[in-house]
Amino acid sequence: MSDIEHDSSETYSLDSLLKDIGHPIGEGSYGTVYSLKSSPHKVVKETPIRGLRPSALTALEIESRVLPRMEHPNIVKYEAIKRTDQFFFIVMKYYPKSLDQLIRTAIRSNESLSTEKIFMIVNQLASGLAYLHNPDKMDSTGQPLPAIIHRDLKPTNILINNEETEIAIADFGLCIEGVSNINMSSIATPCYSSPEALISKTYVTATDMWSVGVIIYEMATGRRPDFLAGRCPDKVFTKGWKAPLSNIQNPDLRLVLEHLLVLDPLERLTAEELFQMTCFDRRTHILSVLKIRELQDAISHDLASTKSVIGTSMLDEGGSLPFTGETPLMDSIRRGDIDELRKLVENSQSFGARNASGMTALMIAAECGNLDAVRLLLPLEANKRCNCGRTALMYAAKNSQLETARELMTVEVGKRNKSGKTALMLATEEGAVELVALLAKYECNLRNASGLTALMIAVKKRITEAVEILAEYEKGVTDKAGKTALSYAIKLRQEPAIEILSRYPEEHVSASSKQNT
Repeated sequence: MSDIEHDSSETYSLDSLLKDIGHPIGEGSYGTVYSLKSSPHKVVKETPIRGLRPSALTALEIESRVLPRMEHPNIVKYEAIKRTDQFFFIVMKYYPKSLDQLIRTAIRSNESLSTEKIFMIVNQLASGLAYLHNPDKMDSTGQPLPAIIHRDLKPTNILINNEETEIAIADFGLCIEGVSNINMSSIATPCYSSPEALISKTYVTATDMWSVGVIIYEMATGRRPDFLAGRCPDKVFTKGWKAPLSNIQNPDLRLVLEHLLVLDPLERLTAEELFQMTCFDRRTHILSVLKIRELQDAISHDLASTKSVIGTSMLDEGGSLPFTGETPLMDSIRRGDIDELRKLVENSQSFGARNASGMTALMIAAECGNLDAVRLLLPLEANKRCNCGRTALMYAAKNSQLETARELMTVEVGKRNKSGKTALMLATEEGAVELVALLAKYECNLRNASGLTALMIAVKKRITEAVEILAEYEKGVTDKAGKTALSYAIKLRQEPAIEILSRYPEEHVSASSKQNT
């Protein structure tokens, strides 16, 4: 028997775990799931090593090192991983049902899942995938984590709580982007596999997004799409192919599927785009994200001519200018000259250019609180990051710009900078209480690289109004050492915070170190 591979809770020894294994409660592609006698809220997955292909064993070994370090509310948390000569054992949270069971139950009742439930599931699924696909995410200690492709997304791998309000992605086929020796051996389920996976065994993040499209189709219709109908993939998925979507009655779902079930992986929605589409007023934001995508494609195409207008010799490879690097577009924002700004926008001047700090014109508009400029530039420069990893929304939050933040949050909510801070955390640090109230619902329960939540920051900064707002969302959430905001308040003798937080029961909940792209 080998030593412990990973144990995040430090409460399991291999011997005690083996004695704690109860009855089998499920079986899947990667092994058998057993109950744990000591805890009804946890299970252990047993995966046999014997008979595994070298690529699958490599995937499991990487999984044992990488997956326990990931923290996201829509990713199944691996609490401990043990290995013997014959098996891997993975301890994780117990979920009583899967999306597959939810779909089958609806079919047996001659019903279908409601559109609202479908979008709720899609929103959480996209959030989890955006975290997995992000190549710049960090673990709770600030160490980098790679971009991960699931490769085997299907309803049986999407777990759901009893109340059917939370989903979690499980059973990773695991492919770290750029690791070619794992790419070559497919372990995915064919009916959910993308054209590039079926034809050339190629896996990219967009491969997962095709699977999401198939899952949405199945939720909406009660059956899996049969695009192949028994034919070879390379005979079906040819130039000009379009997914038959006549069975999709809801126009919003159909619009989303038209941008997921497409042959070219580059044309598929990213997980981040799908997440943004489903965060707010649905129809409006589906159209907004698609428009932003269209405009950014056009900007990328035109950037070369933009550089020549500014002066190619003045630009480096990243589109940055030397010294301050301020373009005429940026200058017009700082001067508050909205007429000049409109002229420059109409002439497509300097979109995508960055100054010496890596800031775009939109970030400068957000920092200055120039709402007109933000509205003009949002479709053109959304979701960019400066050198320190901040988005335009973070600049608005850092500078207490409420109205510009309100405009930007429809597209940029949920991201973190290189220190793991969200816009909510930055607003909390600045004591921008109205901004805290605005962002709390959408960015709660996240931790920065130091392990602190926004509520803990509010306690440490002695911002009582922010504590009052955030307590509702982050009560009982713990840091890396298991301390809650109340623990911090008691240690700092923060009487107002103690009074507020004592209203809530001490129910410890793990926060997430999620990072979106």
